[in-house]
Amino acid sequence: MMMIPRKRNEFDLFRDFFEGDDFFPIRRESAIMKTDIKEKKDKYIIEMDLPGYEKENINLSLKDGYLEVTAEVKKEDDNEEKDKFVHKERYYGHCSRSFYVGEQIKEEELEQILLAGTYAACGMGRQAAKIVVVQDPATREQLRTMNAAIMGNPDMDPFYGAPTICVVLADTNVRTWQEDGSLVIGNLMLAASTLGVGSCWIHRAREEFDAEAGKALLAKWGIPENYRGVGHCILGYPAAPSNAARERKADCLQRYVV
Repeated sequence: MMMIPRKRNEFDLFRDFFEGDDFFPIRRESAIMKTDIKEKKDKYIIEMDLPGYEKENINLSLKDGYLEVTAEVKKEDDNEEKDKFVHKERYYGHCSRSFYVGEQIKEEELEQILLAGTYAACGMGRQAAKIVVVQDPATREQLRTMNAAIMGNPDMDPFYGAPTICVVLADTNVRTWQEDGSLVIGNLMLAASTLGVGSCWIHRAREEFDAEAGKALLAKWGIPENYRGVGHCILGYPAAPSNAARERKADCLQRYVV
């Protein structure tokens, strides 16, 4: 699993000033690279919208199991009237998207990880949590789109290209539903680490499945609406060795002796 740097939203005075102005239209990158992924018997077909980009300005690269699509365009428009500028615009566009097309985690490893999750501690043994495993690219892309929109950055991949997403939901009729679901994710991550599988907790599942699109997914999966999102546990093989754990804070463990 490769960690892809997150894009930050930067303040742009001129973009903020002209945004939404019909006289000075500005094209958002989020309006392009709309992607559909179709699954065939022995392959996946990726269809991507790239309006305004020529074929020769589109590049594909494959590295460490990731297919990256990049496109760029440079354009300068001048409209002059008697040496007085009516409008002059320079435009440079660059966009990219990455898709994991490499090795999926082994089925036997996934089964062990999931089993560990089902044995997580829970309030009064009620087992309020459910784990939904997402590996098909189309559903994964749908989750990515939903999660990225909540973050306010629709072009990024909050799941870092991981090939497996374990969505953890829990029954809100059980008072300890959030705690139960959190313990499940903890067990998934511990089991993954034991097997040498990379993992990470990804947030915003609650917002995803409180939305209409998320509720439609619950209905598709046959899960009642009283289940709410707790989090996602992403799984994949690390592209590089894990960093050593940070030194523990001096005050994180305290004992009081009476």
